[in-house]
Amino acid sequence: MKCFFCTNDLDNSDEHIILNSLNGKLHSKEIICSECNNFFGAKLDSVAKDFFNPILLLLDFKNASGIIAENMQGEKDFLLRKDKSIIQTKPKIIKRKIDGKTLVSISGDPKNTVKLFDKYVERLEKNGGKKLASRLEEKTDNQPIRIKAEFKTSPRIDLLLNKIATEYCAYNKILTKGAEELALKVRNLDDNFQNLFYCNPKENFREFKSGEISHYIKLWPNEERIYIYIELFNVIGSIIIIDNDYKGEDFCFQYYQDAITGEKFNDYPDLDNEHFQSIIELDLKTADFADMTNKLFKRNQDRNFSKLFDDVLAEIRQRLEKEVLDGKITDAEFNEKMIDESTSFIAQYQIENPYMWEDLDDANNDEINYIHSNLRENQFEEFCKKNSKLIGKKVRIDNDKIYITEKFEKVPVTEENGIQIIKVSVVLYNGIERKRIPYREFFEGIGNK
Repeated sequence: MKCFFCTNDLDNSDEHIILNSLNGKLHSKEIICSECNNFFGAKLDSVAKDFFNPILLLLDFKNASGIIAENMQGEKDFLLRKDKSIIQTKPKIIKRKIDGKTLVSISGDPKNTVKLFDKYVERLEKNGGKKLASRLEEKTDNQPIRIKAEFKTSPRIDLLLNKIATEYCAYNKILTKGAEELALKVRNLDDNFQNLFYCNPKENFREFKSGEISHYIKLWPNEERIYIYIELFNVIGSIIIIDNDYKGEDFCFQYYQDAITGEKFNDYPDLDNEHFQSIIELDLKTADFADMTNKLFKRNQDRNFSKLFDDVLAEIRQRLEKEVLDGKITDAEFNEKMIDESTSFIAQYQIENPYMWEDLDDANNDEINYIHSNLRENQFEEFCKKNSKLIGKKVRIDNDKIYITEKFEKVPVTEENGIQIIKVSVVLYNGIERKRIPYREFFEGIGNK
């Protein structure tokens, strides 16, 4: 058998149709030769890794890479690592004059911070100065950090999706003239495609199940055309025309898997041909899938809660069953306790993790927002005005250290039913370091003094 992309014989090269870096589990040794496999690995497969890396990182994929992060002032001095820890990419120096002396604070990772401090002292002594005292502290900087990632399509993403499309055709032995011509174009890395149409950038084409994070492919003919629908992580959705002149037998091939666990599904989504035709008529050749990415993280939150609830429910059941065996409770008491404890867990989890349930209007619940030091975005300006008298006031915290109340700071939390929720902190500054305290903790702390 020949390689689908060139004239070489197949040589047992194993190809993942949905890339292995994206946890694609569909693969075959009857598609591609090792030469073409290595070629695509070097020239194209990294496109998917780069595009999806923020998703891979936040979903705890082992092959994810760290991402440069920034603070709310836009300073790109931080790295969000694979283990979700955050480090400064370079130490930061702050100097302050006190009673004719210079107080120097250097913050950053321990190794480079100490190295920079030693160099600073060396320069100081060369210039006739001297170190009076020094102290090394390990502390956690609680300033909010954010990552900025674009999920806009590009010609290289078009090329990658066409590569997946041609390989799925080869996998299912759909070896039409159109498929072969498309494979040749992919092998030449020609990314000028007119056969690809993006869809579902705002979940207006296909809605997803609670907790669903999946890959899906469907290949079928309709009215002398062969179409393929490709969906990755439920973020990118695209329709590709494989052939415009197909007169063969009818067929339908589908592949559907959990993108995280790799589990294969057989309950395929219901996609109708009329809807596909309307998408093609929109002629969407580029798209921004930022909304779909945000919805992905929301579904992942639902997914994590579902697993946690199942684990907690199993633990409660196991403990109560033992109490029944030990004669401590009756079967009737078992049912009552099972309901009480599981209900109590859900209630506590909702308090700790608001905005989880769509049927509850928690975005407008001032009590829930207050518990978490949150506000609706449109309340922030009035909040700042109401509490403006606190700005510039001295506050004594951390074993009698004196800080000045510098400002109020907001950080986006989530958007619920079109309402932007923000977390509000009180920023304290002592000339060297800043501390951010959630406004509820700050106000209640003042009230207790």
